[in-house]
This record gives sequence, structure tokens and C-alpha cells, in this order.
Amino acid sequence: MTNLDMDGPYKLDASTVRQRVQGGLPGNFAVGHLDNGKRFAVQYVGRHDADVLSGLMAALKAGVGKPGLTDRLFGSKPKANAFKFSYAADQRAAFEKQCRNYHDFNGSGSLENPSHPAAPAGSGLNCPLCGA
Repeated sequence: MTNLDMDGPYKLDASTVRQRVQGGLPGNFAVGHLDNGKRFAVQYVGRHDADVLSGLMAALKAGVGKPGLTDRLFGSKPKANAFKFSYAADQRAAFEKQCRNYHDFNGSGSLENPSHPAAPAGSGLNCPLCGA
């Protein structure tokens, strides 16, 4: 079974994010919802190479995990209500973990991530799984 290897899930709101996540550290996060069995269903995987708190707050502000108009009209996608996160040793570790999470949880294109995670600018890193 695939595992995010992150803390949580926690309620997805700005107050809880600021309470649970320490700023100034690189890391990864996942936004999703709790299904009927109270299991965390991943909808988006992200990272920030310097401040995971800022990255998660930016995703929250951008509306990651909120259904679009069609989904709201037809109820085809649940609204995100939870998040998980973890800290990383450095930008390389954060990038590699986001790549693993992306490949593990995007099997049927179900993630909201528009594309494969991009390597940190100027790092020369490639995805450890597919080389992207």
C-alpha cells in the first residue's frame, strides 16, 4: 500500500495550517479529503524548497482541492477538507519525495497537479523514478 509518510491528517484551514506547520523549513504536503471510512484521499501533492508553511498557505489561497463549477454542479468531486505534511532535509529531498508521491498517487490521473513536479531552479535534478 502506498504511503505519503507525512504527519496528519489535519483540518484544512489557515488557522490549523499555521498552528501545525513550522515555517522556514523545506518540506512536502498533500491536500485531500477524508472519505467515508475516515481515510485520507490525496487530491494534490506539493512541496516548498525553503518554507513548507508558505507553500501550503499558497496552495490553500489558490483553492487547491476546491471543486470547479462542473464538479459543484454535478457533485463529481469532493471538496478537500484535510492536509498532511512533512519536513525535508533539503530541496533535493523535498523534490524527490514529491516525485514519489506524484507517481504513487497519480496512477489514473486523479491528482489535481497539472503536471509532473518541476525540479528546483538551477538544481540539475531529475525525477528518481522517470528521469523527468
